[in-house]
Amino acid sequence: MDGAVGWNWGGVDRCDALDPTCGPDGRLREEGVPKGRPIPETIINDVKYEITDIVELTMTIGTGSYASTGTIRMGLYGNNCPESVKEMIDLCSKSGLVTSKDLLLGSPVRLGRGSMTYVRPEERVDFGIPSQRVAYARSIRKAKAPEEYVPQARPSGVRLQLVRDEVSSRPHDVAGLISIPKEGIGYGGGLVLGKDDEAYSSAFQITAGPTLSEMDKEGRKVIGQLLDSESMNTLARLAGSPFRKILPGQNGGMC
Repeated sequence: MDGAVGWNWGGVDRCDALDPTCGPDGRLREEGVPKGRPIPETIINDVKYEITDIVELTMTIGTGSYASTGTIRMGLYGNNCPESVKEMIDLCSKSGLVTSKDLLLGSPVRLGRGSMTYVRPEERVDFGIPSQRVAYARSIRKAKAPEEYVPQARPSGVRLQLVRDEVSSRPHDVAGLISIPKEGIGYGGGLVLGKDDEAYSSAFQITAGPTLSEMDKEGRKVIGQLLDSESMNTLARLAGSPFRKILPGQNGGMC
């Protein structure tokens, strides 16, 4: 999975984007390499958030000979939100997420060909598959996918309803929580244009700061958390990465 870093759009005298001390504004941090926040607690006010499944993401940060790797270990709350966790496991597994078995030519949606797509510094980072068509082409080592290729649609029917009926297991109140859209995976990106190819461009987010009540107001759902200090340190690195492009009117950037 790619966690590529880029350049702050329009910056001047920018630091090397592959330098871990290079901040999102394109300047070196005075405090040096960012340190991860504390690992989320699994017992709060006698409420236990039991880890039932573990997903490990190995990310490539940068490109070519300058690339480095980072690992994020995610623990999922399968007892609190089983249907949402099932979607997450399918997305991260080798078999992938399948929404239609009637496609003549296509492939399941797999996070392995995905990337970190958007970052709000010190707040949240966004992960997904920007284009299923491009991901499929890479998987078969072609410049582009066949014209007949059909991307997977967003989940619908009974599966959509089961995920929709689940509520967030806990508030978005600390760093290191795994969050999915209100309607579930597949409903966080590409909605404006309505393209299935971009449906999973914002599959899930990870909180990088505390007390993100706006995520609660958006109806997003916490389905898990990061498990160790290495994961929290990798998150801090990603959440402080320089932007490749920042969009007008937004307080985050494309990566």
